[in-house]
Amino acid sequence: MVAISDYEVLEKLYEGRRSLVCRAQNTTMQQSFILKLMQAEYPSLEELGRYRLEYDIINRLETDGVVQAYELIPHQNGLVRVLEDFGGESLQALLQTQRFALVEFLELAIVLTDILGRIHAANVIHKDINPANILLNPQSRQVKLIDFGNSTVLSRANPSTQMCWKGRYLICLLSRPDG
Repeated sequence: MVAISDYEVLEKLYEGRRSLVCRAQNTTMQQSFILKLMQAEYPSLEELGRYRLEYDIINRLETDGVVQAYELIPHQNGLVRVLEDFGGESLQALLQTQRFALVEFLELAIVLTDILGRIHAANVIHKDINPANILLNPQSRQVKLIDFGNSTVLSRANPSTQMCWKGRYLICLLSRPDG
């Protein structure tokens, strides 16, 4: 398993082409965190920049509906993002083991709509809302969004957007004022 100073990795949560996500215990604070590591052995400057930008976007969003980023630490040739661990599981994983009643689904939809409204009010468009990026704590029912890697920060001068459907998920595309 991966060794990162001050953290003891407890379990691997996700491994993809670009990132590895683990639950870890901070050995000094004795607190659980989520670590998101870059997978590339030698990430490009562009990849490092995107990773830093995502960290900055998350920090810009001071809302209950977004998993908070606490630290960005160098690791080998890349970066590790230290994130809040609130005990959430991805909606994608939960849907494989349980069905939601209509009332539960509607409650979740209302909470997500509220979270997206607050994110949009901060002039950020997520652009990748899907069950893998929605976390739900099964005990507390707390909901949070993750993975702002494809996000866009709108300028305050022109925050207009055009909404369209692509597949089953809503994608927000930037539009120019002249159409």
